[in-house]
Amino acid sequence: MKTKNIKRLIYALPWLALGVSSCSHEDLPTYDDVNRVYFKYAGYPTGNLNSDTFRYGVDNMTVNMGYDIPVKPDSIISIPVLLMGHTAPVAREMKVDLIPEESSAVLGEDLEIMPSYIGADTIAGYVNLKIKSSPKSYQGTLLARIRLVPNENFYTDYVIVQADGASKNAVVFNVYFTSTSEAPEFWVDPNTTLQMKQLFGPYGDKKMWAIQQACGIDRNYFNKAPYATALEAFNARFPTTQASAGTIMQINRFLQRWKQEHNGEPLREDNGDEVKMGVNWI
Repeated sequence: MKTKNIKRLIYALPWLALGVSSCSHEDLPTYDDVNRVYFKYAGYPTGNLNSDTFRYGVDNMTVNMGYDIPVKPDSIISIPVLLMGHTAPVAREMKVDLIPEESSAVLGEDLEIMPSYIGADTIAGYVNLKIKSSPKSYQGTLLARIRLVPNENFYTDYVIVQADGASKNAVVFNVYFTSTSEAPEFWVDPNTTLQMKQLFGPYGDKKMWAIQQACGIDRNYFNKAPYATALEAFNARFPTTQASAGTIMQINRFLQRWKQEHNGEPLREDNGDEVKMGVNWI
């Protein structure tokens, strides 16, 4: 009798262990329980760790619609987001809000928040915004301070601890936008304005458009880097006369073709001035 009872106990032990194991695992948190999303570049360090230029991540961007010719009524921008957790076989929607009390842009009037997703089988996604050329955007720069908010798919409580021990919020992002047009920094900075005017001539919106068409470079190429002076950035991009000459020649050839294709009429700024480079290299 005792032998039979012992045998029954031995047979029951594996099942009992499995039952205990199953119950304990159900109580443990998994990645699926804590899927988090955060703005991608908030987690990317920039600059030298041991210098004053070090920053842990980028949490803003600037968009200028005033340089489009003609100015568009709106533009779609996409801000990269990353997932911390498990991927899924379907796209999952994120929830995004504007922080109205910290923004000068007004939802509906100046921008719209478009559907935004983490893609299927990937940790990458985008927050999509439609920014508008509204009357206020022609008066100055507007700020849209947006944040990721929790929903049924994702938590949004991710905080980055920086090298100095300070915390950085990774779920808030600033978008600055305007429909005004201003000269890029190389043209206005006192350390680079002379070199720019010698090479490219005075600034003009149509000239900037011609440079983009001829060379495929946008206006940001003529702005300083985030953690460098205008002169340092200028010298890095135009280190020699030969390097500058190649760019100028491309633009001058584009202007020549424009004139030929428009019955001898040159490209002109809105005030009637002909678009010319500072030097006539062909």
